[in-house]
Formats: sequence, C-alpha cells, structure tokens
Amino acid sequence: MFKQIKLYIEGAAATIRFVVVSILLVWCVVATTTCSHKTDQIKDLQNASKLADAENKAEISRLTAQVKQTERDWAQAESKAYEKYAKDINALYNDRLRDVSGVQHSTTEIIKYLPDYPRETLENYAKATANGVSECVPLLVGAEKIARDYDAEIERLVSSYPEPVEVIEPHRRE
Repeated sequence: MFKQIKLYIEGAAATIRFVVVSILLVWCVVATTTCSHKTDQIKDLQNASKLADAENKAEISRLTAQVKQTERDWAQAESKAYEKYAKDINALYNDRLRDVSGVQHSTTEIIKYLPDYPRETLENYAKATANGVSECVPLLVGAEKIARDYDAEIERLVSSYPEPVEVIEPHRRE
C-alpha cells in the first residue's frame, strides 16, 4: 500500500511538475512575445520621432527661406519707393529752382537794359521782381514739407511692419 501511495504521490508530483513547467514555459513564451511586441512598438515610435524631427527641420528651413525671401522683397519694395520718392522730390526741387533762376535771370537782364530809367524806377522794378522770387520761396518750402512728409510716411510704414507680412495662398485659406 505504501508503494501504491508512493507511486501515486510520485505521479501527482510529476503531474504537478509538468503543469508548473508548462505554465512557466507558456509564461516565458507570452513574456517574450509581449516584450518583442513592445520592443517593436518602441522602435516604431523612435522611427516616427526621427521622421517628425526631420520634417520639422525641413519645415523650419522652408519657413526660414520664406522669411528671408519676404525680407528681400520688402527691402526691394522699400528701395523702389525711396528711389521714386527721391526722383519726385528732386524733380519738384529742380522745377522750383529753375523758376527762381528764371525770375532772377529776367530781372538781371531787364535791369541791364534799363540804364536810362531813373534809379527809383529800377528799384521799384527790382522790388517787384524780388517779391516774385519771395513768392517762389513758399513753393520751395512746400516742396520740402512734402518731401519730409513723404519720408516720414515711408518710415512709419517700415516701422509698422517690423516683421514680414504673411502671404496667404488662395488654396490654403481656412
């Protein structure tokens, strides 16, 4: 009877060992599979992170290039506006200077040809001509004021847009 009990206990122990070893093997397989799956997920996430970094760097480069291009365009537009301003003011100044020179020249010529007139008549004529010249002075002052106002307007526009204005492309409107 003891032999039978002993055999029974040995059989039960073998069964228990078999069950425990089977459970351990199943647990190892599940753990290995789970660990392998998690490792794959980590690699996928790392690859996605690297791809996102590369895309971000490319986007930063594109935006930096766009900013530089916008700044070049802005500087070119400002330069053209300043050249136009300088040309307009120069033309206005030259016109007024020509008017004043014309009045001075005609006065000189007339005085030269009027030696027979009395001194008082010549002085009156010179005063009248000088009045004409003095009337030209406000025109020159006005031209200078227009030039200063125009320059102030350019400076105001430049200072009001310290950063490039974003261009919205028609197909990207939201």
